[in-house]
Amino acid sequence: MLQNHVWVDVTRHNSNLPPLAVKNPECLGLLNLLDRNKDSWVQHYCILKDGCLYFYASIRSTYAIGGIYLHGYTVKEQPLGFKRSTIELKPPSEEFKVFYFCAENVNENKRYPTKLH
Repeated sequence: MLQNHVWVDVTRHNSNLPPLAVKNPECLGLLNLLDRNKDSWVQHYCILKDGCLYFYASIRSTYAIGGIYLHGYTVKEQPLGFKRSTIELKPPSEEFKVFYFCAENVNENKRYPTKLH
């Protein structure tokens, strides 16, 4: 249980940092996240660090607007609508929602599945 609390503290700490202040991220860059409510793609600056994907409104943001703790998620590339290459993040249980995102180009997309596991 203690490990969970440590993770929550670290995540909260990282969420309150500007994106460029997060030390040694595994991956970073612009990603388009599917907004299911509006059925549209919204661009975010994203950072992957210690199994958590943080979303920022832009590279100049002072804090993260959200994050996904990826433990237990399955990651796979698949087409979705007009986007030829989309990454699906599927949660370990039905109570969490599935996320879809894609990078600015297909080559960028290919970097993420390997980094997200």
